[in-house]
Amino acid sequence: MRILIYKRTHPGDPNLDGEFGINDCMGQIREFNFDAVIGVGGKGAEPQQYGISLKINWVGIGKVPNKNRLNHNRAKSFTFTYFLLLENQGPDLREFAPKLAKRLFSKNARFVLQDYTIEEKKEAKNILEWSKNQNSISNSEYKSIFTDAQCSNKNYHNCKCNAT
Repeated sequence: MRILIYKRTHPGDPNLDGEFGINDCMGQIREFNFDAVIGVGGKGAEPQQYGISLKINWVGIGKVPNKNRLNHNRAKSFTFTYFLLLENQGPDLREFAPKLAKRLFSKNARFVLQDYTIEEKKEAKNILEWSKNQNSISNSEYKSIFTDAQCSNKNYHNCKCNAT
């Protein structure tokens, strides 16, 4: 199984319905060949503002292309056969998967898709398995994250997509 793990700066993409790329975040990386995605909050000011910093924010397994959605500038959006949205309520990656956390934050990787160590791959698979027994946040919890005027639960106008 090919697992993409990436750092994100803000909530809202994917949205509550699990559409990844709704705001064109992660651009062409969405076109890479993978079977699952784990979104982790970056460590910069913006992820800290939303309370997603260093946390497992979402998990998607089984990529499903959106046939009724217009393509964005950089890549198509899609959903998943299984989707878990945690946003600011997810566990700290450093505690849950310390090897992956070290790879993402100590080596300043933007994303990881290949060349996992055996330990990192095991941690990634553990996150996927763990996620199957969790519940996504509610609509009201999701909306409460968006307090900044530039952002809403349907559209993120100033998406920087540059986690730090």
